[in-house]
Amino acid sequence: MGIQKPIIIGENGAVIYYTAKFPPEQAFSLFDTEEKEHLLSLIESLKSHIIYKYKKSVWLQPNTINLTIFPKIPSKDTLDNITSYVEEILQDKQGSLELYVHCDSLEIVPKSINKGIAFKKILEIEGIKKEEAIAVGDGENDIPMLNEAGCSIGINLPQATNNFTTIAKAMDFILTKTMIDHHTRKEDLLKKLEYEQLCNDWRHRDAMLWSVLVIAITLAGVVLGILEKNLRTEDKLLIYLLALIFNIAAIVKITKDHYYQLGSTELMNKIFPNLDKTLTIDDSPRIHKPTIDFIKKHKDRIPLFSVYTYIATGSQGCKNENKNGQSAFRLFFIIQMGLIVIMFALIMTTIMSFI
Repeated sequence: MGIQKPIIIGENGAVIYYTAKFPPEQAFSLFDTEEKEHLLSLIESLKSHIIYKYKKSVWLQPNTINLTIFPKIPSKDTLDNITSYVEEILQDKQGSLELYVHCDSLEIVPKSINKGIAFKKILEIEGIKKEEAIAVGDGENDIPMLNEAGCSIGINLPQATNNFTTIAKAMDFILTKTMIDHHTRKEDLLKKLEYEQLCNDWRHRDAMLWSVLVIAITLAGVVLGILEKNLRTEDKLLIYLLALIFNIAAIVKITKDHYYQLGSTELMNKIFPNLDKTLTIDDSPRIHKPTIDFIKKHKDRIPLFSVYTYIATGSQGCKNENKNGQSAFRLFFIIQMGLIVIMFALIMTTIMSFI
Protein backbone atom coordinates (compact mmCIF):
# COMPACT_ATOMS: atom_id res chain seq x y z
CA MET A 1 0.00 0.00 0.00
CA GLY A 2 3.01 2.27 0.11
CA ILE A 3 2.89 2.68 3.91
CA GLN A 4 6.44 2.60 5.28
CA LYS A 5 5.50 1.74 8.88
CA PRO A 6 2.65 -0.50 10.02
CA ILE A 7 -0.45 1.11 11.50
CA ILE A 8 -2.50 -1.00 13.89
CA ILE A 9 -6.12 -0.43 14.85
CA GLY A 10 -6.98 -1.94 18.23
CA GLU A 11 -9.81 -2.18 20.73
CA ASN A 12 -12.42 -2.23 17.96
CA GLY A 13 -11.31 1.13 16.57
CA ALA A 14 -10.85 2.91 19.88
CA VAL A 15 -7.05 2.85 19.57
CA ILE A 16 -4.83 3.51 16.55
CA TYR A 17 -1.19 2.53 17.08
CA TYR A 18 0.43 5.17 14.92
CA THR A 19 3.99 6.51 14.94
CA ALA A 20 3.44 10.11 16.00
CA LYS A 21 4.16 12.42 18.93
CA PHE A 22 1.29 12.66 21.37
CA PRO A 23 1.58 15.26 24.18
CA PRO A 24 0.71 13.77 27.62
CA GLU A 25 -1.76 16.54 28.44
CA GLN A 26 -3.65 15.76 25.22
CA ALA A 27 -3.75 12.07 26.11
CA PHE A 28 -5.15 12.76 29.59
CA SER A 29 -7.79 15.08 28.12
CA LEU A 30 -9.30 12.10 26.29
CA PHE A 31 -10.62 10.82 29.60
CA ASP A 32 -12.63 14.00 30.19
CA THR A 33 -15.53 12.75 28.11
CA GLU A 34 -19.08 11.73 28.74
CA GLU A 35 -18.29 8.18 27.59
CA LYS A 36 -15.89 7.84 30.52
CA GLU A 37 -18.74 8.01 33.02
CA HIS A 38 -20.76 5.41 31.13
CA LEU A 39 -17.76 3.09 30.86
CA LEU A 40 -16.88 3.33 34.54
CA SER A 41 -20.47 2.78 35.62
CA LEU A 42 -20.68 -0.21 33.29
CA ILE A 43 -17.53 -1.73 34.80
CA GLU A 44 -18.92 -1.30 38.31
CA SER A 45 -22.24 -2.80 37.22
CA LEU A 46 -20.57 -5.80 35.62
CA LYS A 47 -18.33 -6.33 38.64
CA SER A 48 -21.28 -6.35 41.00
CA HIS A 49 -23.32 -8.78 38.89
CA ILE A 50 -20.97 -11.09 37.04
CA ILE A 51 -17.29 -10.69 37.71
CA TYR A 52 -16.99 -12.61 40.98
CA LYS A 53 -18.63 -15.67 39.48
CA TYR A 54 -15.67 -16.11 37.14
CA LYS A 55 -12.79 -14.08 38.53
CA LYS A 56 -12.10 -12.39 41.86
CA SER A 57 -10.35 -9.32 40.48
CA VAL A 58 -9.99 -7.17 37.38
CA TRP A 59 -6.48 -6.24 36.23
CA LEU A 60 -6.01 -2.94 34.40
CA GLN A 61 -2.70 -2.14 32.71
CA PRO A 62 -1.46 1.31 33.77
CA ASN A 63 -2.48 4.13 31.41
CA THR A 64 -4.50 1.87 29.09
CA ILE A 65 -8.04 0.54 29.06
CA ASN A 66 -7.59 -3.21 28.70
CA LEU A 67 -10.40 -4.89 30.57
CA THR A 68 -10.81 -8.68 30.48
CA ILE A 69 -13.85 -9.65 32.51
CA PHE A 70 -14.12 -13.29 31.42
CA PRO A 71 -10.68 -14.88 30.95
CA LYS A 72 -12.26 -18.07 29.60
CA ILE A 73 -15.75 -18.96 28.41
CA PRO A 74 -16.24 -22.75 28.59
CA SER A 75 -19.10 -23.19 26.08
CA LYS A 76 -21.37 -21.46 23.59
CA ASP A 77 -24.33 -21.82 25.96
CA THR A 78 -22.37 -19.93 28.60
CA LEU A 79 -21.59 -17.21 26.06
CA ASP A 80 -25.26 -16.98 25.05
CA ASN A 81 -26.30 -16.62 28.69
CA ILE A 82 -23.70 -13.92 29.29
CA THR A 83 -24.75 -12.15 26.09
CA SER A 84 -28.39 -12.04 27.16
CA TYR A 85 -27.42 -10.78 30.59
CA VAL A 86 -25.14 -8.06 29.21
CA GLU A 87 -27.82 -6.97 26.72
CA GLU A 88 -30.23 -6.44 29.61
CA ILE A 89 -27.67 -4.33 31.44
CA LEU A 90 -26.92 -2.26 28.34
CA GLN A 91 -30.58 -1.37 27.90
CA ASP A 92 -30.18 1.00 30.86
CA LYS A 93 -27.27 2.82 29.18
CA GLN A 94 -29.53 4.89 26.91
CA GLY A 95 -28.01 3.59 23.68
CA SER A 96 -24.58 5.09 24.32
CA LEU A 97 -22.83 1.70 24.24
CA GLU A 98 -22.79 -1.02 21.62
CA LEU A 99 -22.33 -4.78 22.01
CA TYR A 100 -20.47 -6.92 19.47
CA VAL A 101 -20.85 -10.69 19.82
CA HIS A 102 -18.07 -12.98 18.57
CA CYS A 103 -17.86 -16.76 18.61
CA ASP A 104 -15.80 -16.71 21.80
CA SER A 105 -16.05 -13.20 23.21
CA LEU A 106 -18.09 -10.04 23.73
CA GLU A 107 -17.00 -6.49 23.02
CA ILE A 108 -18.63 -3.47 24.67
CA VAL A 109 -17.66 -0.17 23.09
CA PRO A 110 -18.99 3.39 22.94
CA LYS A 111 -21.56 3.89 20.19
CA SER A 112 -19.35 6.39 18.38
CA ILE A 113 -16.29 4.11 18.33
CA ASN A 114 -15.84 1.47 15.64
CA LYS A 115 -13.29 0.18 13.17
CA GLY A 116 -14.87 2.14 10.34
CA ILE A 117 -14.11 5.48 11.99
CA ALA A 118 -10.50 4.46 12.69
CA PHE A 119 -10.09 3.07 9.18
CA LYS A 120 -11.43 6.29 7.65
CA LYS A 121 -9.07 8.32 9.85
CA ILE A 122 -6.05 6.36 8.63
CA LEU A 123 -7.05 6.89 5.00
CA GLU A 124 -7.33 10.60 5.72
CA ILE A 125 -3.92 10.76 7.44
CA GLU A 126 -2.16 8.75 4.74
CA GLY A 127 -3.92 10.47 1.84
CA ILE A 128 -5.32 7.19 0.52
CA LYS A 129 -8.48 7.24 -1.57
CA LYS A 130 -11.37 5.02 -0.54
CA GLU A 131 -11.30 3.11 -3.83
CA GLU A 132 -7.61 2.30 -3.23
CA ALA A 133 -8.24 0.71 0.19
CA ILE A 134 -8.87 -2.96 0.99
CA ALA A 135 -10.54 -4.09 4.22
CA VAL A 136 -10.79 -7.69 5.44
CA GLY A 137 -13.09 -8.89 8.21
CA ASP A 138 -14.83 -11.93 9.64
CA GLY A 139 -17.10 -10.48 12.35
CA GLU A 140 -20.02 -8.12 12.67
CA ASN A 141 -17.80 -5.49 14.30
CA ASP A 142 -15.86 -5.37 11.00
CA ILE A 143 -18.87 -4.23 8.97
CA PRO A 144 -18.36 -0.46 9.58
CA MET A 145 -14.76 -0.87 8.39
CA LEU A 146 -15.82 -2.82 5.30
CA ASN A 147 -18.23 -0.02 4.41
CA GLU A 148 -15.35 2.48 4.37
CA ALA A 149 -13.19 0.49 1.93
CA GLY A 150 -13.32 0.51 -1.83
CA CYS A 151 -12.75 -3.25 -1.80
CA SER A 152 -14.22 -5.19 1.12
CA ILE A 153 -13.35 -8.83 1.72
CA GLY A 154 -15.28 -11.01 4.15
CA ILE A 155 -14.72 -14.47 5.59
CA ASN A 156 -18.25 -15.89 5.80
CA LEU A 157 -19.52 -12.33 6.00
CA PRO A 158 -22.28 -11.66 3.40
CA GLN A 159 -22.13 -7.89 3.99
CA ALA A 160 -18.75 -7.75 2.21
CA THR A 161 -18.68 -7.14 -1.54
CA ASN A 162 -16.25 -10.08 -1.88
CA ASN A 163 -17.24 -12.89 0.47
CA PHE A 164 -15.18 -16.08 0.78
CA THR A 165 -15.70 -19.31 2.69
CA THR A 166 -12.06 -19.78 3.70
CA ILE A 167 -9.10 -17.60 4.61
CA ALA A 168 -7.03 -19.27 1.87
CA LYS A 169 -9.45 -18.14 -0.85
CA ALA A 170 -9.55 -14.63 0.58
CA MET A 171 -5.73 -14.48 0.66
CA ASP A 172 -5.53 -15.60 -2.96
CA PHE A 173 -7.91 -12.78 -3.91
CA ILE A 174 -5.94 -10.24 -1.85
CA LEU A 175 -2.59 -11.27 -3.35
CA THR A 176 -4.04 -11.03 -6.83
CA LYS A 177 -5.42 -7.55 -6.11
CA THR A 178 -2.18 -6.23 -4.65
CA MET A 179 -0.20 -7.88 -7.40
CA ILE A 180 -2.02 -6.16 -10.24
CA ASP A 181 -2.30 -2.81 -8.46
CA HIS A 182 1.43 -2.30 -7.93
CA HIS A 183 4.12 -1.82 -10.54
CA THR A 184 6.66 -3.34 -8.16
CA ARG A 185 4.87 -6.71 -8.37
CA LYS A 186 5.48 -7.16 -12.09
CA GLU A 187 7.59 -10.28 -11.59
CA ASP A 188 4.91 -11.87 -9.41
CA LEU A 189 2.32 -11.20 -12.10
CA LEU A 190 4.42 -12.90 -14.74
CA LYS A 191 5.00 -15.89 -12.46
CA LYS A 192 1.24 -16.23 -11.94
CA LEU A 193 0.53 -16.08 -15.65
CA GLU A 194 3.34 -18.53 -16.43
CA TYR A 195 1.90 -20.94 -13.86
CA GLU A 196 -1.55 -20.65 -15.47
CA GLN A 197 -0.26 -21.40 -18.95
CA LEU A 198 1.78 -24.33 -17.57
CA CYS A 199 -1.42 -25.78 -16.08
CA ASN A 200 -3.12 -25.31 -19.43
CA ASP A 201 -0.26 -27.05 -21.21
CA TRP A 202 -0.66 -30.10 -18.99
CA ARG A 203 -4.42 -29.97 -19.51
CA HIS A 204 -3.98 -30.08 -23.29
CA ARG A 205 -1.54 -33.00 -23.13
CA ASP A 206 -3.84 -34.82 -20.75
CA ALA A 207 -6.69 -34.62 -23.27
CA MET A 208 -4.52 -36.01 -26.06
CA LEU A 209 -3.14 -38.83 -23.91
CA TRP A 210 -6.64 -39.72 -22.78
CA SER A 211 -7.79 -39.94 -26.40
CA VAL A 212 -4.87 -42.17 -27.40
CA LEU A 213 -5.52 -44.46 -24.42
CA VAL A 214 -9.24 -44.74 -25.19
CA ILE A 215 -8.58 -45.48 -28.87
CA ALA A 216 -6.11 -48.24 -27.92
CA ILE A 217 -8.52 -49.80 -25.40
CA THR A 218 -11.40 -49.60 -27.89
CA LEU A 219 -9.44 -51.30 -30.65
CA ALA A 220 -8.34 -54.01 -28.22
CA GLY A 221 -11.97 -54.53 -27.17
CA VAL A 222 -13.16 -54.76 -30.77
CA VAL A 223 -10.45 -57.28 -31.66
CA LEU A 224 -11.26 -59.31 -28.54
CA GLY A 225 -14.99 -59.26 -29.23
CA ILE A 226 -14.63 -60.30 -32.86
CA LEU A 227 -11.83 -62.88 -32.65
CA GLU A 228 -12.56 -64.51 -29.28
CA LYS A 229 -15.09 -67.22 -30.14
CA ASN A 230 -15.54 -68.44 -26.57
CA LEU A 231 -16.60 -65.01 -25.27
CA ARG A 232 -20.20 -64.87 -24.10
CA THR A 233 -22.61 -62.52 -25.86
CA GLU A 234 -23.26 -60.66 -22.58
CA ASP A 235 -19.53 -60.05 -22.13
CA LYS A 236 -19.18 -58.76 -25.70
CA LEU A 237 -22.07 -56.38 -25.14
CA LEU A 238 -20.50 -55.07 -21.93
CA ILE A 239 -17.13 -54.49 -23.68
CA TYR A 240 -18.78 -52.60 -26.54
CA LEU A 241 -20.87 -50.48 -24.16
CA LEU A 242 -17.84 -49.50 -22.08
CA ALA A 243 -15.87 -48.67 -25.23
CA LEU A 244 -18.76 -46.50 -26.47
CA ILE A 245 -18.94 -44.61 -23.16
CA PHE A 246 -15.16 -44.06 -23.03
CA ASN A 247 -15.10 -42.73 -26.59
CA ILE A 248 -17.97 -40.33 -25.96
CA ALA A 249 -16.20 -39.03 -22.82
CA ALA A 250 -12.90 -38.63 -24.70
CA ILE A 251 -14.46 -36.76 -27.61
CA VAL A 252 -16.24 -34.40 -25.22
CA LYS A 253 -12.95 -33.72 -23.43
CA ILE A 254 -10.85 -32.96 -26.50
CA THR A 255 -13.65 -30.86 -28.06
CA LYS A 256 -14.00 -28.80 -24.90
CA ASP A 257 -10.23 -28.31 -24.70
CA HIS A 258 -9.99 -27.36 -28.37
CA TYR A 259 -12.58 -24.59 -28.18
CA TYR A 260 -11.10 -23.50 -24.87
CA GLN A 261 -7.86 -22.78 -26.75
CA LEU A 262 -9.58 -21.05 -29.66
CA GLY A 263 -11.43 -18.80 -27.22
CA SER A 264 -8.11 -17.74 -25.70
CA THR A 265 -6.70 -16.71 -29.06
CA GLU A 266 -9.83 -14.79 -30.06
CA LEU A 267 -9.88 -12.84 -26.81
CA MET A 268 -6.17 -12.13 -27.06
CA ASN A 269 -6.55 -10.71 -30.55
CA LYS A 270 -9.46 -8.53 -29.42
CA ILE A 271 -7.39 -7.04 -26.60
CA PHE A 272 -4.22 -6.49 -28.66
CA PRO A 273 -5.28 -6.62 -32.34
CA ASN A 274 -1.99 -5.25 -33.73
CA LEU A 275 0.45 -7.70 -32.18
CA ASP A 276 0.43 -10.07 -35.15
CA LYS A 277 1.72 -7.28 -37.40
CA THR A 278 4.69 -6.46 -35.20
CA LEU A 279 5.97 -9.73 -33.70
CA THR A 280 6.60 -13.29 -34.81
CA ILE A 281 7.30 -15.75 -32.00
CA ASP A 282 7.16 -19.43 -32.95
CA ASP A 283 7.85 -21.42 -29.79
CA SER A 284 5.86 -19.87 -26.94
CA PRO A 285 3.58 -21.85 -24.62
CA ARG A 286 -0.19 -21.60 -24.81
CA ILE A 287 -2.15 -18.98 -22.91
CA HIS A 288 -5.58 -20.12 -21.81
CA LYS A 289 -8.87 -18.32 -21.40
CA PRO A 290 -8.77 -17.51 -17.65
CA THR A 291 -5.42 -15.80 -18.19
CA ILE A 292 -6.85 -13.68 -20.97
CA ASP A 293 -9.94 -12.88 -18.91
CA PHE A 294 -7.65 -11.86 -16.06
CA ILE A 295 -5.64 -9.53 -18.30
CA LYS A 296 -8.72 -8.16 -20.05
CA LYS A 297 -10.32 -7.27 -16.74
CA HIS A 298 -7.25 -5.61 -15.24
CA LYS A 299 -5.26 -4.47 -18.28
CA ASP A 300 -5.53 -0.80 -17.31
CA ARG A 301 -3.86 -1.45 -13.96
CA ILE A 302 -1.20 -3.97 -14.96
CA PRO A 303 2.12 -2.34 -15.92
CA LEU A 304 1.96 -1.86 -19.69
CA PHE A 305 5.40 -3.37 -20.28
CA SER A 306 4.39 -6.58 -18.48
CA VAL A 307 1.18 -6.96 -20.47
CA TYR A 308 2.80 -6.18 -23.80
CA THR A 309 5.76 -8.48 -23.23
CA TYR A 310 3.67 -11.36 -21.97
CA ILE A 311 0.95 -11.22 -24.60
CA ALA A 312 3.39 -10.52 -27.41
CA THR A 313 5.48 -13.59 -26.62
CA GLY A 314 2.38 -15.73 -26.39
CA SER A 315 0.20 -14.50 -29.24
CA GLN A 316 2.02 -15.98 -32.21
CA GLY A 317 2.97 -19.13 -30.32
CA CYS A 318 -0.65 -19.66 -29.39
CA LYS A 319 -1.72 -19.16 -33.02
CA ASN A 320 0.92 -21.52 -34.39
CA GLU A 321 0.08 -24.17 -31.81
CA ASN A 322 -3.61 -23.77 -32.59
CA LYS A 323 -2.89 -24.61 -36.24
CA ASN A 324 -1.20 -27.83 -35.15
CA GLY A 325 -3.86 -28.35 -32.52
CA GLN A 326 -6.64 -28.05 -35.08
CA SER A 327 -5.07 -30.77 -37.21
CA ALA A 328 -4.67 -33.06 -34.19
CA PHE A 329 -8.18 -32.26 -33.06
CA ARG A 330 -9.67 -33.14 -36.48
CA LEU A 331 -7.71 -36.40 -36.58
CA PHE A 332 -8.77 -37.54 -33.10
CA PHE A 333 -12.32 -36.34 -33.67
CA ILE A 334 -12.70 -38.33 -36.90
CA ILE A 335 -11.13 -41.47 -35.39
CA GLN A 336 -13.27 -41.40 -32.28
CA MET A 337 -16.47 -40.54 -34.13
CA GLY A 338 -15.75 -43.51 -36.37
CA LEU A 339 -15.20 -45.72 -33.32
CA ILE A 340 -18.45 -44.49 -31.78
CA VAL A 341 -20.32 -45.45 -34.97
CA ILE A 342 -18.60 -48.85 -35.03
CA MET A 343 -19.36 -49.46 -31.34
CA PHE A 344 -22.99 -48.53 -31.85
CA ALA A 345 -23.24 -50.89 -34.83
CA LEU A 346 -21.57 -53.73 -32.89
CA ILE A 347 -23.90 -53.17 -29.92
CA MET A 348 -26.99 -53.31 -32.16
CA THR A 349 -25.66 -56.42 -33.94
CA THR A 350 -24.91 -58.14 -30.62
CA ILE A 351 -28.35 -57.29 -29.24
CA MET A 352 -30.04 -58.64 -32.38
CA SER A 353 -28.07 -61.90 -32.17
CA PHE A 354 -28.88 -62.16 -28.49
CA ILE A 355 -32.61 -61.81 -29.20
